Amino acid sequence: LFAGADVSDPDETLPLYADEWNRAKSEPFSIQLGTPSDFQALRAKYPVDRPVIVGDLNPVFQGAYSTRIELKHWMRDMERTLTSAEKASVLAGRTSTADREAIERAWDPVLFSQTHDLSSGVMLDHVYEDTLAGYRFSKRLGDEILGNDLDALLSKVDTQGPGAPLAVFNFLGWDRSDYVEAEVGFSQPQVQGIELRDASDKAVPLQVLRSHSNGGDGGLSTATIAFIAHDVPAMGYAIYHVVPVLPGAQSEAPPRGNAAETSPRGQYSATNRDDFGTLENEFYKATVNLWTGEMTSLVLKRNQWEVLSKPGNIVAKEEDRGDFWELYGTLAGDRLTSEKRLIGLPRPDATQWSNNYIGGGTEVSPGPVFTQFESSHPFGKNQFETRVRMYPGIQRVDIHTEIVNAEPAVRYRVLFPTTIHDGTNTQEIAFGAVERPLHQEFPAQNWVDYSSGGRGLAILNRGLPGNNVTDDTMMVSLLRSTRLEVYGADDSGFDPAKASESDTALELGKRIAHDYALLPHAGSWQDAQVYRAGLEFNNPLVARNINAHAGAMPKHWGLLEVSAPDVVVSALKPSRDGEIALRVYEAAGQPVQHATVHFALQLASARQANLIEDPGKQLQINGNAISFDLHPYEIKTFRLRLAGQ
Repeated sequence: LFAGADVSDPDETLPLYADEWNRAKSEPFSIQLGTPSDFQALRAKYPVDRPVIVGDLNPVFQGAYSTRIELKHWMRDMERTLTSAEKASVLAGRTSTADREAIERAWDPVLFSQTHDLSSGVMLDHVYEDTLAGYRFSKRLGDEILGNDLDALLSKVDTQGPGAPLAVFNFLGWDRSDYVEAEVGFSQPQVQGIELRDASDKAVPLQVLRSHSNGGDGGLSTATIAFIAHDVPAMGYAIYHVVPVLPGAQSEAPPRGNAAETSPRGQYSATNRDDFGTLENEFYKATVNLWTGEMTSLVLKRNQWEVLSKPGNIVAKEEDRGDFWELYGTLAGDRLTSEKRLIGLPRPDATQWSNNYIGGGTEVSPGPVFTQFESSHPFGKNQFETRVRMYPGIQRVDIHTEIVNAEPAVRYRVLFPTTIHDGTNTQEIAFGAVERPLHQEFPAQNWVDYSSGGRGLAILNRGLPGNNVTDDTMMVSLLRSTRLEVYGADDSGFDPAKASESDTALELGKRIAHDYALLPHAGSWQDAQVYRAGLEFNNPLVARNINAHAGAMPKHWGLLEVSAPDVVVSALKPSRDGEIALRVYEAAGQPVQHATVHFALQLASARQANLIEDPGKQLQINGNAISFDLHPYEIKTFRLRLAGQ
């Protein structure tokens, strides 16, 4: 009954053959195209002990994790964009068939590109360009759906107050405080400064990142501001107000006791007088080399634990003459699907290091919203830039690194040598986490954690799946410069003359930016809720400018509350027949009993569903809440109807 092959269309006749077989009733069994819920039903029906095969089929082709790395960045960005658009449609009350179909139209090019050859990047240039064109279409449509739905929701919100209202949205399933950037503009003349107030009219610290002035009076016309939005509700929003400061007006300073004012931030330092600088918040203290860009120390203040055994945030540029599939070698199809070759630390004889080069004019700049270190210098024939940020009240160190590659046949990895010994390498996979061996590169979703003895370091990534832990050093693959060399055996039919048609994968002359973050912690990764940190890093709060008007909805509102911290809402979207689909999973590998999801709107009905949203048994609704149990890493989907829809 198995049908299909690599790079082939689905067999449209298979369902017809199955139906014909079942109608004939010539055999004592029927054929069914199964779903996961069908499998679970069979397990419950036949509780016979069976051998259980466990283990990880990865790694397969380790080179593919960082080949054409832009595709991995796009995949992560589109996941965020389209799941946010789905959630915004529900928040706006848009759950019709047309609303669902519009979102599915945006998903279509993204899901088409999830085939293993496309997402791996093992294709010729014209296929890669077509794939990016599909992503751009999905991005435009997804952003349009998201913007229209947010505007529809905000039209019902009371946004009155001083200055111009600014809405901040949180599309995750828990209240959160995080960093926000927003573009603001002013129509008044002679604007001398900016104040920010929250929904209760309290002053909020802000930093102006960029600004433009009017040509006539010199007042501000537009600005990019940054601030920390506190306690934005789950699947909801908080309204802020941007207040222009005019000549003669007194700016109100943030109230004493605000975390941004009382927490340590480090001191200003620059290469004109210093060699090292420090960044600091309530949780961490980091020391950086102002000349090389390396992080020489990272201390978890809770127990004064030094995380780094040697300098970290160092990028290694290694010689790599592998092809799309294989690190350091060409495709070996006879090794089948499981590539178990050990991948260790960069070889000194084939590696250049970013901290072997120096730059000047770098500095550590403390501020009320973030303390920042920036470094830029040559990296052999290439260019290297890195930026490190710490925020008050946020347990995360954000790093943004840009590389301009000018060399073929190389790969770049960033290294963080730790003081952890004989630790456990845990990596996020879809809807869960798995412990993986050391000395091999694996694809991780949002995070990887290395822990031992009640402490650990998690590295969060944004579209950087290639992760490895070797000799207590955590490594993330940033990009590879490679091209197609061979394809399988000699009789594969591949024309070597086509190798040049894959040259854009050499990444020559491109400026490619990479985002990752550090989360040192006490306790286990479950204690530190690393799964939440990974989702927060990949789903920044969304700011949107709006007009001031009256409305029935309050200035601070969220659609739902989840009782258990390890129950993650992975999807909230229009389903069929005017209902909405809610998908949750258990993220910490621990059973959950009597978890509840409480809704701020009235529930008319609730049913269990399978992954393709076919409805199952009816659920009891208690006070606009549903209750359920979850096994470790279990996924559950529900079909819900809101009153009035």
